[in-house]
Amino acid sequence: MYFIDNVKREKQRCENLIAEIEAKLIDFPPGQIYSTVSHGKPSFRIYNDGKITGIPSKNKEVLKKMAEKRLLSLKLKDEKTLAAAAERYLKAIDEKGLREQDYLRKHPEIYRILADNCMTAQERIRQWKAMPFDPHVPNPENRTLRTIDGVLVRSRAELTIANLFASNNIPYRYEDPVDVGNLTFYCDFHLLHPVTFGEFYWEHFGLMSDPEYAAIARKKIVRYTQAGYIPGQNLILTYEDEHTLLDSEWIMNLIRHYFL
Repeated sequence: MYFIDNVKREKQRCENLIAEIEAKLIDFPPGQIYSTVSHGKPSFRIYNDGKITGIPSKNKEVLKKMAEKRLLSLKLKDEKTLAAAAERYLKAIDEKGLREQDYLRKHPEIYRILADNCMTAQERIRQWKAMPFDPHVPNPENRTLRTIDGVLVRSRAELTIANLFASNNIPYRYEDPVDVGNLTFYCDFHLLHPVTFGEFYWEHFGLMSDPEYAAIARKKIVRYTQAGYIPGQNLILTYEDEHTLLDSEWIMNLIRHYFL
């Protein structure tokens, strides 16, 4: 199934990055840097096999090298955590538990027998799309790109994704607020299945090569999961980095799997 493939792809991405970071770390000096600040002045130390060595602040080259190693080491731990989570998910997923969802998707006529027949599918979709939602998203002036159905979005990747939704008649709302614990996220896309009327959220993370952005993205995914939005079930995740740009065919495959 495509969502399982998506988890596998994310696991492979993590494993590739883990190997890349581990190879880089070989070239760094031993030990890890730690810093403290006293009376406004920082001091730096290297911990290595139980030994502590101070580094003068003027030794910029060594400090820069060890600071870079520290960040790479932390990123390595993050990626290993994500890879382990993907591995646990793949081991725990029970294909039999997906039979009901698959059956309803393949036999919409059965779903319609069980669904509320007092409203046609088109009426229900129109009602869902017309529901009011908070328009006060951060920095609305950054919405400068118009989709084929007239929605303003922020990025080229979102434009491509939204146009694929519109051209395949998938109802969606852009930057719809979703409560995640005590926070509110403005999810990239909130979607309605055109047959089963199940609701999905779709987040596209387009700057995964940026360490700060990637760290925020990981925390966001954890928050979603804790709130019951599970990747591959009711949460769809796509990614881009400097080596892997948006693949419109892959997006189309996801749309076929989840909605067509």
